[in-house]
Amino acid sequence: MKIVKDGLPTIIFLLLCAGAFLYISIIPAAIIFVIALIVIWFFRDPERKADYKDGYFFSPADGKVVEISQVNHEFTGQAIKIGIFMNIFSVHVNRAPKSCCVRSQSQ
Repeated sequence: MKIVKDGLPTIIFLLLCAGAFLYISIIPAAIIFVIALIVIWFFRDPERKADYKDGYFFSPADGKVVEISQVNHEFTGQAIKIGIFMNIFSVHVNRAPKSCCVRSQSQ
């Protein structure tokens, strides 16, 4: 399983702490190790396979679409906002939903 590289410092720190606590007591070491496993699970990045076709968009994130609305964004002007709620069980990785270039116009 692939792990997001930004999570590696936290994971390594927790595993080192768990190892250090083994010399003191097994209970705190076990608790820290379980926390490390939860952090590893949170930073997972499973491979996603998608059949990209013209005219179709894929969700950039796991979760539930909770809002679709027209907004006036301060940088881009009129835009469509799509809100996606990710719960604790969702993979917290955002992907590019379409092969394209995203630009912002300077004001």
